[in-house]
Amino acid sequence: MYVNDSGSRAVLFGYTLNARYGETFNRVKLQGLDRGKTYKVQEINVSNEGRRGPGMGPGMSESGRSYTGEYLMNVGLNIGSATPLTSVVYELTE
Repeated sequence: MYVNDSGSRAVLFGYTLNARYGETFNRVKLQGLDRGKTYKVQEINVSNEGRRGPGMGPGMSESGRSYTGEYLMNVGLNIGSATPLTSVVYELTE
């Protein structure tokens, strides 16, 4: 994860190497955000192939939602996938 100096923007990279029995349990607590700011979460590496398989589109249920920096640092985001050998890139903007 990379956060700019002002804490207004961040990029998070997530990788699923092996998904056992289709489980997704990779909740990640973010660091370096401003607790008082609200961030919009957007998955930015979505293609027609997506994370969930051909033609399935976006794979992140939180995409397009907003969370406070405090929530993202204390609770985090689920970045896991049920598909092995996949990756995601999330952009967080205030």
